[in-house]
Amino acid sequence: MNWHEVRSIYPNRWVLLEAIESHHQGDKWHPDQLTIINEFVDITSALSVRRQLRSQMPKRDLFIAHTNNLVLDIQERQWIGVGFMT
Repeated sequence: MNWHEVRSIYPNRWVLLEAIESHHQGDKWHPDQLTIINEFVDITSALSVRRQLRSQMPKRDLFIAHTNNLVLDIQERQWIGVGFMT
């Protein structure tokens, strides 16, 4: 499913999605094929479910978007991470 199809099925909603296929172009990440995991009225619920799923499945490309957005414009940021010294 693409973003246009997601928007038509879930108007004016927050959606938790998994990118099945994606590509990178410059500093942008473009999810091409999507699977809908769930839909939400508020962002707080969506973030809570995403956090739980990320802890169970850290390698999956899960993200949240609002269907009022005409396009998915996702800028990729490199995570350096923070470690603890012992």
